[in-house]
Amino acid sequence: MPTYDSGSTGMVGTAGVTILNADGTAHTARATAGISELVAGTGVLYVAHPAIGTPLIFVWDKGVGTLGASETTTGVYDTLGFIEYTEPGEGVTLAEAVLDVKEKTDNLPASPAAVGSAMTLTAAYDAAKDDVLTPLAVVDGNVDTLLSRITTAITPTNIAEAVRDIATSGLAALKVLIDAVKAKTDTIPASPAAVGSAMTLAADAVSAAALKADAVAEIQAGLALDATITEILEDTATTIPATLASIGANAATAAGADFGEDECTLTITDTTSAALSDAQVYITDSGGHRSRTKTTDSLGQVKFDLTSGQSYNLWVTHDRYTGAVPVVFVASEDV
Repeated sequence: MPTYDSGSTGMVGTAGVTILNADGTAHTARATAGISELVAGTGVLYVAHPAIGTPLIFVWDKGVGTLGASETTTGVYDTLGFIEYTEPGEGVTLAEAVLDVKEKTDNLPASPAAVGSAMTLTAAYDAAKDDVLTPLAVVDGNVDTLLSRITTAITPTNIAEAVRDIATSGLAALKVLIDAVKAKTDTIPASPAAVGSAMTLAADAVSAAALKADAVAEIQAGLALDATITEILEDTATTIPATLASIGANAATAAGADFGEDECTLTITDTTSAALSDAQVYITDSGGHRSRTKTTDSLGQVKFDLTSGQSYNLWVTHDRYTGAVPVVFVASEDV
């Protein structure tokens, strides 16, 4: 059990204990109730553990605003800890039970009689003996009467009748259960279908009347092919030509074609107007649908086949290039 040596007696009612969880959060607020002195006059206080097996921190004090000591314990001990000793109608700690025993043994003489020692009877022995023997004689007579009545009541015939009554009531209850099981099994066909057997539907088992009205409507709507085909043709008539045009343009780009038939030379420079060689130049048309990438030569020049007078977007990738991207320019054919 959680204990605290206060160092002085008379602390019951003044000393308090605050109980915390293992993580330091509050479990039980400070209280003085439930604190007792383990042995009178020792100043050692104890309190019952509120949750045996759970690690709790007990913070003791000698009064509000003071601090005594703290102890972490689960309340489970091998010796005189908070081990419950159960008596009819109550539960006490083993330590409390030991103290109760001590109070009794304190009354034993300093030199108790040994086994086999002579016993000296007092003058009141005969009277005490009569007080015991007289009631015992009455009890003996009552026991004889009871045995006689039991012998008369319990006969082979009576036992047989009792067994028959028990068997009859038990069989009646069993019959009720059997009848309930039979009522269920009577509904099973004589030759039930095996797992995986084919299922044969009766004539007209599945019909419009047997289906939900909304299911029939859904099926009929799905079978309206004329409207569905018309919608498909209208959609593809719009999208297919544009898609084919895009495929043709992309194929031309992939084959290495540029954007036109006018040869245009572009010169890429840095902020000091110095030519940038080995610069990656990326060009798209004004709609961003086609692209082409080339690398500048030692003079910082790169040639594209463009359409003179058309606008194009240009990106440059080079360590020394710091200009804005993209750059929009108008193509001009070489002279």
